[in-house]
Amino acid sequence: MNYTEKISRYIALNLGENLTIERAVCYQKQMDFIRKTLDAYKPESVLKAGLGDGAILSALAETGVRVAVVEPNIDIIKQYCEKNSEKPFFNKIQFINGDLNSLPVDYYAFKMIICVDYLDFQNTASVFDEFKRAIDFEGILVLGGIVLHKDDIEGVYDDFYHMIMPMHNDFYLPADLTTVLGLKHFSFVQNEFFDTTVEIETYKNFAAKYGSEFSFTEHKKVDEFIEENRVQLASLYDYDGSQVSEHYLLSLYRSEKPEKDDYEKEVEDYKRKTGRAGS
Repeated sequence: MNYTEKISRYIALNLGENLTIERAVCYQKQMDFIRKTLDAYKPESVLKAGLGDGAILSALAETGVRVAVVEPNIDIIKQYCEKNSEKPFFNKIQFINGDLNSLPVDYYAFKMIICVDYLDFQNTASVFDEFKRAIDFEGILVLGGIVLHKDDIEGVYDDFYHMIMPMHNDFYLPADLTTVLGLKHFSFVQNEFFDTTVEIETYKNFAAKYGSEFSFTEHKKVDEFIEENRVQLASLYDYDGSQVSEHYLLSLYRSEKPEKDDYEKEVEDYKRKTGRAGS
């Protein structure tokens, strides 16, 4: 499998196991945050980066807003369409089978971008570049996902995930996420935090069941890692021998408007970097 195929397969398996993508336990807090943002900014167009299990996408479309969704896995799109094609909100949705690292959408096309639970297995630097390219001037970016405890400077939970999740890339410290997005010219607006409790065995079972598909063997060392870092995991993530408390962040950023003289240069830079010169 190439990288895009691995991402697509991982998304399907993750959703099938109800693992980390748009978990039901997070849905209400995610939608409360998204609805408040929609009410505050009233975007005419929304891009959802990742279809997920479909619940958030459906709720967005039901508000009447026009939504485009970019999803790497074509089968997930087909399954959603088969299930929802007769729903009254269905005509509000545009489906795009594509990679978040190279969004097949126009420049500055959306007033809001929403990305929930898809970042930790992506190349976030290129994804943030694409978000910046696709979002309108002073558009709103909504992010949702697991973050490190603010005192986990050494990234012990990130190291744990690298051992247990086949496609994991990185978790951010909340302050580091703000810094990275600031460098991408997104201004911080708001954060909301909540915790979710998960069974470690669920992750271990997933890795043991599917790891070989991704040439992934690190999970075999996870018990040793947990014992070596038991004190930190207990202190920062309430590890009790079977469960941990994950820190979840919902955040809001506004795209900074470039100076008039920089506008054309910025567009050309994005075209050159993405190989879209002349488009």
